Amino acid sequence: MKRPLVLVCVLLTAVIAVCFGFFPGNADLFKKNEDLNRYLGTVITAEGTVKSYEEKNGYAVLVMRRTFFSVRENGKEVRYSLHTVRTALDPGKGAGNGTPVYCRAGETVKVRGRLTASAFPSNPGQFDEAKYDRLHHISCRIKSAVLLSQNGKQSVLPETVAVLRRFLFERLCEVYPDDTEEVLGAMLLGRKENLSYSLSRRYESGGISHMLVISSLHLSILSSLVYGTLRKCGCSVKGSAIAGGGVLLCFFCLTGCSVSSLRAVIFYLASMGARTAGRTYDRLNAAALAAILILAADPYFLFHSSFQLSFAAALLCMLSEKKGKTAGCVIIQFGMMPLAAWHFFEIPVLGVPVNLLLLPLLPVILITGAAGLVLGGKCVFPAVWCVRLYDRILGLIAESPDHLRIFGKWKIPFPTVFITGRPGIVMIAGYYVLFALFLYFLYRFRNRAKKILAYLFLPAMLLVLGLRIPGKMSVTFLDVGQGDGIVAESPNGRSILIDGGSSSVRDVGTYRILPFLKYSGIQRLDVIAVTHADSDHMNGVMEILALIAGHETALRAKYLLLPDAAEVLMEEEGYLSVETAARQAGLEVIKVKRGDSFCLDGMEVRILGPEPSAGQPEADANAQCIVMALKYGRLDVLLTGDVSGEGEEALTELVQREAHQYEILKVSHHGSKYSTPQAFLSAVSPAVSVISAGTGNRYGHPHKETMDRLAECGTAVFRTSRSGAVTVRTDGRSCTVETFLNTPAVPDRY
Repeated sequence: MKRPLVLVCVLLTAVIAVCFGFFPGNADLFKKNEDLNRYLGTVITAEGTVKSYEEKNGYAVLVMRRTFFSVRENGKEVRYSLHTVRTALDPGKGAGNGTPVYCRAGETVKVRGRLTASAFPSNPGQFDEAKYDRLHHISCRIKSAVLLSQNGKQSVLPETVAVLRRFLFERLCEVYPDDTEEVLGAMLLGRKENLSYSLSRRYESGGISHMLVISSLHLSILSSLVYGTLRKCGCSVKGSAIAGGGVLLCFFCLTGCSVSSLRAVIFYLASMGARTAGRTYDRLNAAALAAILILAADPYFLFHSSFQLSFAAALLCMLSEKKGKTAGCVIIQFGMMPLAAWHFFEIPVLGVPVNLLLLPLLPVILITGAAGLVLGGKCVFPAVWCVRLYDRILGLIAESPDHLRIFGKWKIPFPTVFITGRPGIVMIAGYYVLFALFLYFLYRFRNRAKKILAYLFLPAMLLVLGLRIPGKMSVTFLDVGQGDGIVAESPNGRSILIDGGSSSVRDVGTYRILPFLKYSGIQRLDVIAVTHADSDHMNGVMEILALIAGHETALRAKYLLLPDAAEVLMEEEGYLSVETAARQAGLEVIKVKRGDSFCLDGMEVRILGPEPSAGQPEADANAQCIVMALKYGRLDVLLTGDVSGEGEEALTELVQREAHQYEILKVSHHGSKYSTPQAFLSAVSPAVSVISAGTGNRYGHPHKETMDRLAECGTAVFRTSRSGAVTVRTDGRSCTVETFLNTPAVPDRY
């Protein structure tokens, strides 16, 4: 057999996929030691050895290994091992004396903070903290931490690397202009933590985000430069290979030791080993060897996006050899699209032309950027000019995510970023069938005119990847912590976002609501409804509107609904700010009241509150919030916002008068005891009730009194704090209720 390593790699991959298909996450630490469970959420004093220390975005990330904490139990001191711990520190406050924090690799430190397990995602599309920590061998986290002491000792090699890395970045900031240091810091030193969200989005929209990650592309340029230069200077193959490998390993350690970089190092060592030994270098065997070594070190890397994308790119590069730059770029970009859609829920449509245009400049940036870093002066100009050219071209793409500009005047409807959602396995299989046909015809025909026929498969592939088969109407109650966030979607993809905010989760719009919308393949929100202007209902909406206005997302929205409440309320800062943000994002603002209605693709929406503002008092915002009823076929859903007091009394009278029952109820005001009275529940008679409240919130929601009333009503209760996102699906005749965390309803008493 010519390639036994490939067979071993395939078998190893299959075994890992079967045996490790589900991440156990880092809850393992607490499952193995049940006594440790009782300290979750409590403040502890932990001691450990510093593994790494990095400052970013106003806080410092400290990773400690061999970490433990001791407590007295039954008169004895008991020591609990936490293994490797990640904690966040305030870099401005040192060990109790106000001096700035700096922790050296290898020194022993003590910190005090709240012990937490790594969090699993509670919504579709949400970042998986537990998976991330598992891949980085982190057992748990300590939050809100304060540094108590440090012994000043250090490990020479890791600390030398950290000091050199920090020195080079400070040097980079000194010699390069402010508008280029973020990009050059990522490209030259692997410092992605300094990248702003908007800058990262620009590179993602253009399909060149891989240039911001130290990968095999960067290392191959460096190794080719070092090895080629030494060979031209008359050095031997062995000497050049050793020198190139040394430089490569130093750069690998300096820039963070990523998976894609490790693959490039193994490729280089295999290539140089073959040349030195006078053997043939086979790239497929080298790829198999790299995969085997990486997976042997940690099998969970198989499920990591960086591993999958890195090896997919390597295999596609082999496939596209000797096909020319354009055809090669098309093969690589389209071959990786299903993986990009699976992990990131969107694809950059202009990835091929942008890569063809800008990728040739990357060696110029890396070589002249490194020279400018060392020499300064006029040597910085080539790299600065190239980065600014990147920024200009990517800026033009980002400013028009749903159309192309021709000569700055004419607009052609054309999405530059396509939100696909997470494609199903059948769609991915269909895509790769078309991709195989594309390759077959591309390789079969030698005539250029006939080869063009192969490219007709490309738009069909995009259509398959973004295909949305009409399904069921759904209503999803997202877990946003202490707040509300509801997404209703019709069978053909028409969608409404009702509220979006949290008082307990930071950046809830950017990191919980928007990822869910992208995961679901929602390219445009037909309606955003803000029931009232409390921050736990609208701060996430404000984030999304700001991203739309700043061209930092491909998501679009059409209408914003606000309550037609008393004038004194509508003049408050909250209502004015969300209205202003909506207009800046290009939305039309409509104020609604009882009696208004509209229909989206068979999904009927009625506004049950507030009552017309002319007859309302001028005080309670909760009483004057939007109450919305959704109807699709035989399913009725009542969304009550935070309605309470006189507003809830008026709503109860309306429901009693209409004698209309609702299968699904969103419990008002997060389950507060001052809302959802027995008379209201008797009138609504819900089969399923959903409570959106944060775990351990300071208000004690949901209150015991409310849970007792729901139990007496006989409704099945789902809490987002326990179930994660709760999704109701219906075909208009029957409905199902799904929970993201697969937890049952809570029909019993609180």
